[in-house]
This record gives sequence, C-alpha cells and structure tokens, in this order.
Amino acid sequence: MTADSSMTIAVFSRSMPGHGPGGMELVAWRLACAWAANGHVVRVYTTPGGTPSEVPDRVAVTELAGLPGKYSRTWLRATRDVDLSDVDVVLGVSAGARYLLRSGARRPIVMQAHGTSVDEIITKWSLRTPRAAIGSLRNFVGLLQDLRNYPRYTAVVGIGPSVSESIDRYPRWASPKRVVTIPNGIPDSTVKNDGMPRNGFLYVGRLHREKGVDLLIRSMGDVDSVLDVVGDGPERARLEHLASELRLGERVKFHGALPPPEIATMMSRTAVVVVPSRRREGLPLVVMEALAAGAHVVVSATVRATLGDDAPGGVLTWGGDRASLASVMTSAAKMEGRVVLPAEYDLRNVARRYELLFDELRGESRGG
Repeated sequence: MTADSSMTIAVFSRSMPGHGPGGMELVAWRLACAWAANGHVVRVYTTPGGTPSEVPDRVAVTELAGLPGKYSRTWLRATRDVDLSDVDVVLGVSAGARYLLRSGARRPIVMQAHGTSVDEIITKWSLRTPRAAIGSLRNFVGLLQDLRNYPRYTAVVGIGPSVSESIDRYPRWASPKRVVTIPNGIPDSTVKNDGMPRNGFLYVGRLHREKGVDLLIRSMGDVDSVLDVVGDGPERARLEHLASELRLGERVKFHGALPPPEIATMMSRTAVVVVPSRRREGLPLVVMEALAAGAHVVVSATVRATLGDDAPGGVLTWGGDRASLASVMTSAAKMEGRVVLPAEYDLRNVARRYELLFDELRGESRGG
C-alpha cells in the first residue's frame, strides 16, 4: 500500500520536535521521516530555531524568517517565496500553508487540521473565565480565516473523527473540497516496558486550566498512589500550590517539560496515564503514545469523543466529577492484560495513507 512512484513533498510547520511532550509538530516530523524512509523527498519549512538535531537522508529543513515557533506574518509571507516548481504536493500543518493559497501555486495543497476554530471557541467559553473569553476573540478571527480558506485547499486531513466531523458542520459554501480522516501515527520504536513493575499515575501535557490538571490533583486525595506531572505552562505555580494545600506532599511530583525519550520511559513504567482535558481535543497524541507504551489510559468525555465510535482497548472514560475520576483511575490501575496500540495508529500505516492520498491528488492535478 504505497504510492505508485516517489514524490517530492513540501511540509510547512512552525517548529519541529524536541521541545516538550507531543504536539502537532512532532506528528509532522514523524511523517516526514517515514515518507523519506519510503523513498520520497521531503522538504520541511519551519521557523527560526526549528531544525531538529538529527535530519535523515532525503529530508531537507529550511528555516524561514520570522518569530520562532509562531506563524507570524513575516514567516507566512516568506512561504510565498519558496520555490515549489518541482514539488508534487504541499502539506500545511494547521495554518502553515495558508499564504500559499494566494500564490496561485499549481499543485495540491493539503491542510492537516488538529482542531477547528469553532471547537476552540466552545472550549474557551465553557471555561467561563475573562481570560478565556478574551482569548476566544483570536479564535473568531481564525474562524473567519477558516471560512475563507477551507474551500481553497485541495483537501483537509482531520487527525481524528471529531475534527473531521466539526469541519463537516461548516456551511456548504465554506466547506473544503475534500475532508479525509487520517489519525496521528506512533512509531514502533516507542519505549516498551523494561521489566520494571508498573505503578502510579502520569499526566503529560501543557499545564493550562483547559487541560483539567486541577481536577486530577484533587482526585489524588481519594487515590492511594502517586502522580507524576510532566509539562509546563501558566498554571504550574497554581497547581503546585493546590497540591501543597491539599497536603499531598510527595504523592504529586512536578517534573517540568521533559524530552520525548524520557517521557516514553516514564510511560512504560506507569500503570495509568490520565488525560483529564476539559477542552474539545483533536486526537491527543499522548493517548496513543501511552497505549503504545502499554499503559492503560483514563480520559475525559471530551477526549473520548475524539476517538470515534470504537475506542482502543485500554482506554477508560470518567464522568466528570472528582469522585468518578478517582474511581475510574483506581479501576484502571487494577486492570491486567496487555495493552496494544491498534494497527490503524501505527506510523507506517498512517504514512502510507497520506502517500496514497497525495498520489491521488497529484494524479488529479495532472489530469490523470
């Protein structure tokens, strides 16, 4: 299941991995490396400082002028000057290829959507805080851009069922020509259990109110175990104070941001990874990485919805209140049996699905 012949693929992404857990940039980089391993040429265009320390053969990384890690106007304008004459297909991570829609480039331009502006607005208003309400104004601007740009893309790839369903609810005049669901992929090199006993709970992600880490910490008062918190963000000081206030002592440990290999090792020794997010997610990479590492996963209802009708084995959902979360976490920690990542999330299969889509779009653009 591969494309008929090699392609040159251009990827526009605001940064590359190595700076904390998960993220859409890590998804894009893994795909770029997988495509190169399958014989394709991949050109990655990113922001200053976004080049990984190791770049495989057949992958070239170019840093365009602008702000590090952001789709600044300067950077987006610079994308229009990129020579795409021998490129077969363009993949824009989120808004990464947005300005190319104006350039008249005669090749397929695909958007990889990790969420929608509508879901961001709903999430922020559900938090009912002044800061979130103000932040939603930016999402309204993004919504206007979506309404204008979606029909211009050759195709939009939703990284999970909930993302594609959200896009499908846009009005017909603002809908993409084609919406395809291709989930995030996990490489088989993810660290496996090294014989150490599995115990405790683990949270990996940004420390922000919408991620629900405060709910997780409060639930630890009803759970006889330990919690490791990996990640950083604006809520860290408040969360550390909360853990102290609840007298959880050494039972809750904050590690800050860690590199992916260290996170994978922690997952391989953890009984349960908890994803208590309040927000409407795309398809959290941490869920798939936890399953690949053999850990059970407890998710909120909003995260469960991202998995579609059939959640992988090893995923449990809690009802929303602290008592329910503590109960489900305790049940998950007692579960036995091997957790296996479904084949549809294997990076090799995911990369091939993109290749088939790109090859089809390339043929259509050539009138084939």
